[in-house]
Amino acid sequence: MRLLLPLLIFLVSACAEKELTVEQYAAHSNNLAVKKVTDPAFDFELNVPVEWVWKIEKDYVRDSIVLGVDMASPGDANGFVNTLSILKVKPSRSEVDIELTHLLMKTQLQNTKDFNFRIIESGKTDILKRPAFFVHGRSDTGRYGEIEFVYFVAEGNTTGDYYLLSANASRTKDLEKDMSIMLDCLKSFKTN
Repeated sequence: MRLLLPLLIFLVSACAEKELTVEQYAAHSNNLAVKKVTDPAFDFELNVPVEWVWKIEKDYVRDSIVLGVDMASPGDANGFVNTLSILKVKPSRSEVDIELTHLLMKTQLQNTKDFNFRIIESGKTDILKRPAFFVHGRSDTGRYGEIEFVYFVAEGNTTGDYYLLSANASRTKDLEKDMSIMLDCLKSFKTN
């Protein structure tokens, strides 16, 4: 009986689903052919895989959103896609606290009962090479293909502006590679 319990614990932990941190995903290197995506006003640019599609979003309910760009991968064999999104925000207040914005976003995700989200990690990061905070989480339905996401709140170049950047990956067999690629894309994000 003494040997059975440690063996059972080992088997359960070996079969448990592996969760990587944002730092672990970002540490992977990817050698992909990329293209540069630039918004029409040349406020920012980033690299995305050449086969991805992107479009400028113009119709937002909130006046504080100045610009949005959505990017998507082609669907895999099961139709699952990965997406990136960048929003430039100019709040009504002249100063914005990106840490407070991060905490509000995290609280909203934690209190969203309809989607069953679970926060994996959250905090300050230098991955984007600018002051930023992030929330890393996932839907927790137990279904293949559910979403894992990383949302960043990063300072803009002008006082009061900030960017919301998101990477949304389908939790498939390619999750580690896909999230790593998307974080590489977001690491290439530059404001002009």
